[in-house]
Amino acid sequence: MVLMIFVIIIYLAFYLYDRCLFAQDSYILCYRESYVKDGGDRTEELRARAFRQFGTKYFALRGHSFQTAEEKNGITMQGSAFLIPHAFSGSLPMPERIWNIPYSAEAKYTDPPFDIRRYRRIRYIAARLIKAASGSGEAEATGNGS
Repeated sequence: MVLMIFVIIIYLAFYLYDRCLFAQDSYILCYRESYVKDGGDRTEELRARAFRQFGTKYFALRGHSFQTAEEKNGITMQGSAFLIPHAFSGSLPMPERIWNIPYSAEAKYTDPPFDIRRYRRIRYIAARLIKAASGSGEAEATGNGS
């Protein structure tokens, strides 16, 4: 019984590990695609990137499937994976139907260079306004004291 409990705990740990990895990898893939500018149909390229991103780093995975959808303002990805519980497979403590891992991620389309340029421009304008305001305040203070 103790051995069975340890095996269940180990499988649960790997299940959680795989679930976190799927969430991370799907978001990374969506984020990387969110700032691509070419605008054409990238379905095959996205599929190749997804297989490269997911790789073979998952433990006891039977298989996974995913779908990506490009919308006007972003990209979404949904999928599911299935773990193989070898030990006590299909028994009461470890039924097979609970080992499905659903995952999803989404990212809005962004333009980091545009955002950086806009931030720098606003910072430049704010610095000029502050300098102009502090410069005119000093001139008025010296003019009134004379």
